[in-house]
Amino acid sequence: QLDNVGRSDLMNKIVHTSLVQGDGAGYDILSFFENGSYKYIEVKTTVGGIHTPFYLTANEVEFSKKHQDSYVLYRVYNFNPQTNSGKFYILEGDITKSVLLKPTSYMAMSK
Repeated sequence: QLDNVGRSDLMNKIVHTSLVQGDGAGYDILSFFENGSYKYIEVKTTVGGIHTPFYLTANEVEFSKKHQDSYVLYRVYNFNPQTNSGKFYILEGDITKSVLLKPTSYMAMSK
């Protein structure tokens, strides 16, 4: 998309953060909007249909709130591993405004 709008200069600056730094950043890919500002992309993929639940970490939720003007979640569903294809939709901003969140686990520590 950046190349299509004459911003190929930014394409070499895109970082697959989850591969380079690990999975704790709160997003998967550091990209850019057309105006050159940061675009934090999180990708969530399931083989199930559009209504299949997906998991977010507390860190990812908080990151989406803190960076709501630059956070984008790509929700890939009906993913087919054999063809490496699926359908997707995009959620922008604070994720708590787009989905219902249900706590699914607790961290237990000794008293």
